[in-house]
Amino acid sequence: MLLTALMLLTGCSKPYGDLAELDLSDIPFDNPAVQSTDARVTSVDTSLRCPDGEPARVSAVVREGWDTPRPTVVLLHSGAFDYVLEPDPDDPLAGPSYHSDGRLERAWSVAKVWETLGINLRAVDRDEDNTGILAATLVDRDVAVVVPANCWGDLWHNVAGEVENDSEAEFLTRDGLGLASATVQSLVDADRVLETGIQFPVQVDPDNLILVGLGEGGRGVAELLHREDTPTVAAALVDSSPDSLAVWAGAPLDFPDEHTGLERIFGIGNLEAVDDTSLVAAVAAGAAPPRTGVLWSSLDPRIPAEMVAVAGAAVSDLADAWVVDTERPEHIQLASDPELSEAAAAWMLGEAPEAEADE
Repeated sequence: MLLTALMLLTGCSKPYGDLAELDLSDIPFDNPAVQSTDARVTSVDTSLRCPDGEPARVSAVVREGWDTPRPTVVLLHSGAFDYVLEPDPDDPLAGPSYHSDGRLERAWSVAKVWETLGINLRAVDRDEDNTGILAATLVDRDVAVVVPANCWGDLWHNVAGEVENDSEAEFLTRDGLGLASATVQSLVDADRVLETGIQFPVQVDPDNLILVGLGEGGRGVAELLHREDTPTVAAALVDSSPDSLAVWAGAPLDFPDEHTGLERIFGIGNLEAVDDTSLVAAVAAGAAPPRTGVLWSSLDPRIPAEMVAVAGAAVSDLADAWVVDTERPEHIQLASDPELSEAAAAWMLGEAPEAEADE
C-alpha cells in the first residue's frame, strides 16, 4: 500500500509535495533490507510548528510485540541546512533558497525521513545513496529507531525562544534542536510527552539511549550532548558531520553561501562561537560519552575534510571510541553499506566492531 501511494506522487513536479497529506501514520517498514516481517513505521505530529505552519513530525521504526524495554537510537537526518535568499516579510518562504527544493517545509522533512529509512521512491539528496540499511540493521537487532523530521534547515542548532536564529532578517523562527531535544526527553519523561505529543508504542531502555547523526545531523548530536536537559546517553555516533563550522565561518570568500546560512542560523556577529557546541567542544568539556564514534571520509565530495577530521582526532582518545576514515568518495558512510552498518550497530550496543570496519 505504501509503495502504491508513493508511486502516485512520482508524477508530481515536487515528488514529496503531497506526502504529508497522505495517512502514513502507521505503515509497514517496507525496506528491502529488513528481515523482520513485523517492523512498522509509526509517526506522530508534535506540538512544534514548521515555518510553513504545519506540525513537525517524528517517526519511529518499531516491531510488533515488543513488551520489554528496548535499546533506542535517536537518528538525526542529514540535509538540514537551508535559507531563503531574500525573505519577504509577507511570505518568508517565497523565492529561491540555498537548496533548490526548499527545506523549510514539513513536506520536505517528511520525505527526508522516508529517504533516510530507505522507503522513499525518489532521492531527496541525490549525492547521498540512502538505502535505510542502518535502520534495517538496527530494527533486526531489536533496537527501536526514532527519527525527528527537521523542517527548519538550522543544522539542528536553534531552539525557539532560547537559541534564536536571526528572525529579524528571516521573518521566521527556527526550532530544529528544539525538536531533537523534545524527542529525546519525551522518550524517557512522561511529563514531556504531554507537552510535545511525542509518544511511540515502545518502552525505552533508559540505559541504552543512543544518539546517531548523519551529515548535518551530527551537529545535532553534538548540540544535544552540550545540553543539561539531555538524558544520559550510552553512545553517540556521527557520520560525515560538518563538525567544525569555523571552516565555513572563517572563509566567506571561499564559502559565501554557507557563510550567509550560518549568519541566519547563529546571527550576524556570533560566528566566532559556531564551534562552541561542536563534538570537539563536547569532548573537551567531558560531555561526550566514552562510547563516541566518528565515521567520515577524507574524500567526501560534499564537505571539506578538515570539518570532520578534527572531530575524529578529538574522539580517538576516549575509552570506547570508534573512528573510521573510509577513504571513499562518498557523503554519509552508513547510507548504503551493510557491513559498516552492522559494525556500527554492534559498536553502539557495546560489542566490538568487526576488525575490517575498524581503523
